[in-house]
Amino acid sequence: MYAVRMVCLLFMGIALCLSGCSSGNPLPENVLQVGNGAEVQELDPHIVSGVTEHRVLTSLFEGLLDCDAATMEPMPAVAESWEVSEDGLVYTFRLRHNALWSNGEQVTAADFAYAWQRILSPALGSEYAYLLYCLKNARAFNEGTIKDFGEVGVKVLDAHTLEATLEHPTPYFLTMHNHYAWFPVHRGTIEKFGKMDERGTQWTRPGNLVSNGPFMLTD
Repeated sequence: MYAVRMVCLLFMGIALCLSGCSSGNPLPENVLQVGNGAEVQELDPHIVSGVTEHRVLTSLFEGLLDCDAATMEPMPAVAESWEVSEDGLVYTFRLRHNALWSNGEQVTAADFAYAWQRILSPALGSEYAYLLYCLKNARAFNEGTIKDFGEVGVKVLDAHTLEATLEHPTPYFLTMHNHYAWFPVHRGTIEKFGKMDERGTQWTRPGNLVSNGPFMLTD
């Protein structure tokens, strides 16, 4: 009797799975539908802290580097190449000239410097600001010990060259950049709808959001 019940339950489970996978309204060609598990908290990469948000933000934004799915090694994204000093403290990133924001503007080194200043701003209160503490003086700036972001180890050498100086050698520094805490944000859009370090403004809403990833927000 027990075996019969188990077989019945098994077939019921299979039937439910099959009915859940089928749809009376098939998707158009070239549409991938992904279950995200839950509603996102927000689309501001400097505010959120969840896996649900990570899935969406990595579609909307792109950082300096990505991660090779097969080898887990860092691979070019917005940065087409990079150099590391002999002491492991200074990283120089060369940005692609064809990297664009969704409004057509070019993505520049200044966009990354602005984003890193924003997430480290004490007033923003970002939960993941600590991920940038490997940068020289980043923690002191985030905790308000120093007020001048110019003392933090971030320097824009030119429109397509960004220099990052670390507090200590950090072997995993390059692999950190596929996390949304390091993603660039569009300064003009953020400041159109509020202050640099202000939470909950309208800049992430459909029709307002300017991003640099492979997808654009429509709804």
